[in-house]
Amino acid sequence: MMHASLRATSALALLLFSALFSVLAAAPAHARTCAYGFCGEVRNTLPRSFTVKAAAFGEGSERCATYNAGGFPCRTYWLPSGKSSKDVGVEDADAFMVTSTYQVGRIAGTTVPGFTWTRITSPLTAFCGLPREATTPTCYW
Repeated sequence: MMHASLRATSALALLLFSALFSVLAAAPAHARTCAYGFCGEVRNTLPRSFTVKAAAFGEGSERCATYNAGGFPCRTYWLPSGKSSKDVGVEDADAFMVTSTYQVGRIAGTTVPGFTWTRITSPLTAFCGLPREATTPTCYW
């Protein structure tokens, strides 16, 4: 009697595992949930002489080391002047960087070395541009 009960329990466990695996296998590999229905975005209004990149964390085989939140596996995207991260296919941007030294914050911002990532959170849009007569890019949200 004990063996029949054990076999029934094993069969049920196998059935439940198979059902769970088929549901997980059918889920999209890069499904992302944005906070409060709004995704992170980066907008580049810098002149073409500056290079900006956006990143999506948890995708790709690159590593993005941020100055404000540690490092993450990521996929990066070049962000041409006058474009937003959405324009280049980034559904939810998690970070940005400028390839030259830049400021983070509008007034008395933090100076960040070029090629260093800055993390943003989902409902935010980061803007990168040159304030009047400035020579150092400024990014803020």
